Amino acid sequence: MLRSERTIVVSIRRSLVNAMRQAGDNARWIAFVLLIPAARLPRPWAVAAADFVGSLFAAASVGARVRREMACAFPFGDASAITLEWIRRPFRDFVAARRIAKGLDDPALLSFKSIGEPPCVREPGQSLIIAAGHFSREAMTGLYAADNIPKRLATVVAGVEDKPSDARGRRLRLQLGELVRGIERARKGDVEIVRVVAGVSIFGRLVNFLRQPGSVVVIAPDAVWPSSKLGGFERAFAGFASHGFAFGAARLARLAQCPIVTCAPYMDEQGGVVIEWGELIAAPDRKDADADMRISNQMLDEIEHAIGARPGQYVQSIGHDRRWDPVSRKWRTAAARPVSPLPRREQEVVSS
Repeated sequence: MLRSERTIVVSIRRSLVNAMRQAGDNARWIAFVLLIPAARLPRPWAVAAADFVGSLFAAASVGARVRREMACAFPFGDASAITLEWIRRPFRDFVAARRIAKGLDDPALLSFKSIGEPPCVREPGQSLIIAAGHFSREAMTGLYAADNIPKRLATVVAGVEDKPSDARGRRLRLQLGELVRGIERARKGDVEIVRVVAGVSIFGRLVNFLRQPGSVVVIAPDAVWPSSKLGGFERAFAGFASHGFAFGAARLARLAQCPIVTCAPYMDEQGGVVIEWGELIAAPDRKDADADMRISNQMLDEIEHAIGARPGQYVQSIGHDRRWDPVSRKWRTAAARPVSPLPRREQEVVSS
């Protein structure tokens, strides 16, 4: 094949992939729009509507691919059940956030169970960082309830364009916007929303916030970071052989001299919120930059363990390079199995 012909083929393939991505994001945006009025139905019906929409996505071709990946990552589990729960989760989270934002549900009235909660979470005057993984956003809203975290609170969220130029941006603006409004209603307005925007540092703002006694910053250390060249690092994580992460949470703890505690929120079978807390991590010496790697790995180890235990409650992508061993409760390198992985962006069509 001539070079010009190869260039044309590559260009056509890229166009097709981009068209598929746009179609996927458009489909999901339409689904969220349809769920806006459905969220006003009685709660059982609203949840059923979210599950129905999720089931449609699970029955599509993307659902088949996710099942293949989940079968690789969880060979000892029910891949179909895990896939269905994982695909339904963002739609349930959206409906839950919409209902809270409109005052139809009160997160303070949700059944709430806190397992292994460190005393500093409620200790007056103690500032800390809560490193929460990307688990159920509905469960996270329960975490934000003022009675559950009785401190000044700021949370770090992804920034979105006011006027998105593509289908993905439009979908994210609708989805994340509703989640933020749910958080604000859960905290009765007493929350500082810190948006991550490319090229804008948020560290000074967060450090100053934490220096005020009795303050909490909720941050997600498992957020995907594009490259180790941009001040982050790479490591194996959950189902991925390699994933990029930032040192953000660990660096914030070091600069603000605040302890960190990880947590994994999830919804139980009765519809209540459960928060499982990790070990309290003391702030290292302010000059000990090497501690950023150690603390980041400790947080991610605890989060990926929680992913293995409840994959359907996790809202980000789960790879297929490693498998979860339920006996040892550890992630291990997977045996070679043929699978056609979803491109990272296509995974985002069905995950948050």
